[in-house]
Amino acid sequence: MRVRGGDYRSRHHPADYSIPDQIEPQQELEAWVASYNHERPHQSKNMRTPADVFTTSKAALSLVPDREADDSALSPLDRSGNDWIARRVSNVGVVCVAWQQISVGRHWAGRSVDIHVGEELLHVWDGPDLLKTVLKDNKKEVRKKKASIQNKPKTRYK
Repeated sequence: MRVRGGDYRSRHHPADYSIPDQIEPQQELEAWVASYNHERPHQSKNMRTPADVFTTSKAALSLVPDREADDSALSPLDRSGNDWIARRVSNVGVVCVAWQQISVGRHWAGRSVDIHVGEELLHVWDGPDLLKTVLKDNKKEVRKKKASIQNKPKTRYK
């Protein structure tokens, strides 16, 4: 880039300019980040550290069954049971289950999705695609357990 009065680099980076040692500043930054995440309580996190809030708990890990990998995830799901519901994704990309709002993305707006309602988790499916898995945030009754909605093509104008 040429600048009036000389080359940009020569004006802003004189010949005696040297790159400072990057190791010490990097170590200082890493120490600050570690302190921020593991030692300093945050008011927005109820005076807990981010590490306490976002570290996977043993209770959450117990929700994942201990078994070897197999191809059962590839087989078609039977969605006829009472633990499946259907919802239409709103224009802003949200579905509601028992007053819990789940954002699946605006690009799914207008689509009908199937939701598997487990004891602790909600799994949102569009056909064979798992869109999202979230923890249930309440124990309220789920209405329309056997709801069935047909997907209609999206039309912008009528």
